[in-house]
Amino acid sequence: MKSINSVGENTIVSAFESVKSRAAEFWKYLRTTDKESIVSDIIDTWLLWKTIVKVYVRAVKTLSKRGPRIILDFKKYPYLLYAVDLRSFFRAVRGRKGVYRKSILKTLETMAGVCVEYFVEALSNPDRVIYFQGSIAGISELCRAMGLIPYSDLFMPILSVLLNPHSMEKYIDFAESSGIPADSCSVIKSAQGIFFKGQEFKAAAIIGNNMCEGQVNASLLYRKMKDIPLFTLAAPNNFKSDRAEEWFGKEIMRLVEWLEENTPGRMDWDRLREIFEERNRAVEAEMELWEMMRLQPAPLASEAIWLSHLASANLMSGAKEATEMFRTLVECAKENMEKGVGANPNERYRAVIWNPPMAVYWHVYRYLELKWGVSVIHESLAYNEVGFVDSSSKESMLRDVGKLLMNAPMAIIARGPAAYYLDPLFSIIKNWGVNLVLVSDHVGCKSAAAMAGMLRERARQEGIPVVRVPIDIMDTRFVSKDEVFNKLDQFMETVMKAEPLRKKVPAV
Repeated sequence: MKSINSVGENTIVSAFESVKSRAAEFWKYLRTTDKESIVSDIIDTWLLWKTIVKVYVRAVKTLSKRGPRIILDFKKYPYLLYAVDLRSFFRAVRGRKGVYRKSILKTLETMAGVCVEYFVEALSNPDRVIYFQGSIAGISELCRAMGLIPYSDLFMPILSVLLNPHSMEKYIDFAESSGIPADSCSVIKSAQGIFFKGQEFKAAAIIGNNMCEGQVNASLLYRKMKDIPLFTLAAPNNFKSDRAEEWFGKEIMRLVEWLEENTPGRMDWDRLREIFEERNRAVEAEMELWEMMRLQPAPLASEAIWLSHLASANLMSGAKEATEMFRTLVECAKENMEKGVGANPNERYRAVIWNPPMAVYWHVYRYLELKWGVSVIHESLAYNEVGFVDSSSKESMLRDVGKLLMNAPMAIIARGPAAYYLDPLFSIIKNWGVNLVLVSDHVGCKSAAAMAGMLRERARQEGIPVVRVPIDIMDTRFVSKDEVFNKLDQFMETVMKAEPLRKKVPAV
């Protein structure tokens, strides 16, 4: 018979082993990467609020440079107030966890900080602001090297609807009441409405282009209204050739000479070389990120891919901050790769977004990800085949500025042979393992609408499902968010034969 002391000792040992075992199981649970846990939720929440504080502290410091004038700025340019309310930005991370959340927050933090600095710089130096219609990739670097400030008239409207879907409706209405056709592109109409109301930033000159029919008319209208110098860049229709690149490079040189005659800007070729070398470093990091996106499941997705590119190309091309952002995204992707997990732990489909992105309902990509397991791998405005800029000579830099402009997002969508529109799409499908195409069927983009039949026919031959979503990318009144989401739900259920991962997605 065992002694009482022996029984007591065995009981204590057994209890200790039981507690030890449960503690080990609990610790394993806390460290599990494929499920939500107390620790991961705390870290995710801390990361969100840390980013929010950093963004607003930086914004306050930047805005303080204007002093009391900032009050008058908000009164004169009321749409700037939308840039203060960043709730829509930060709601993008709802349902996103861990490293993926970190990557999206890094993108949003960088974009928000640069935007505010961009506004203040333009407001403080109106004699150096140069207006440009559309994407300013290429023009941005050129102007910076001349001591000028490139400013796209489309920048503020697009940013506004990302933050508040209804923000541009009054400007669209005002443009139409002033004579702009109702069926024209609402992105252009938003910018025109701002001009008609006299709420545009002051500028020294305008650089027009023929990349989109709406942009041609807008630049002519702005010159007539504001009586400021205009230079129109007319790119060749068939621009993917050595002859076109050489000719357009000379047009860029003519633009430089015109800017020196009509603005305070003076070209510093060494500075342009430095800017392009920094841009090349950012592109190198971004290409590394894109290469990792070939993996299934993708280590990052959605905003970390398309929004980071749009911010980099248009707001900070050639800036160290862009390089830093992409290097952080690469580190995030590598961390997920080492863990053997994807950004979307439930990735079932890999999608590419073609045509202009749904700016007014950009959270639709998050909705597809969380409800249907659809990872957005690439997007038409982010994808670009130009790559690095040759900074070895003045001529090579000018040629490559021209290449950047001729291959700008709306150029390949709206101009040239059908191959310019279709070939990049099917190259992405092949190289990134995409098995679903979502076409943002923007009602105002007539050029892209003409390609609908050809895209559908080729996709049918390739066996790739395509869903076309009729939308006005700037105006909620054309189709509601619920209608867009319902159409996508119906497509996933009837065409893709998919079962939803969840009935309800965290609200935005």
